Amino acid sequence: MRTIAVILLALICLAFHAFCADAEYKLVLVSTTTNAVRVRLPLTDVTGKVRVKEKSSDGFGLPVAPSKTSLGKKYYLEWQIGYDIPNTNSPSVVPEIKFIRNGETKYGHELAKIIF
Repeated sequence: MRTIAVILLALICLAFHAFCADAEYKLVLVSTTTNAVRVRLPLTDVTGKVRVKEKSSDGFGLPVAPSKTSLGKKYYLEWQIGYDIPNTNSPSVVPEIKFIRNGETKYGHELAKIIF
């Protein structure tokens, strides 16, 4: 019985680790140096923060699945950039930019990291 409990616990831990790794993979990462800004924009899915869209004649892009499409000149990236976040757990947070909005403490995020 104890062996089964240990195996079950190990499987739960593996599933939790896989879930967290997937969530981390979807994060936009911003890092800065003196001369450059590096931004990792994950192309994970059509409903994520970063989306691949196909240009259309009306000016509105149509979302496409990046893993199933050969990307070329008629495609572009749409990034729903974050301005602030309520915690300092993200690697793209700027803890020096701290303010209160609607009674909640916020910190600069993503765009703030690029321009700070």
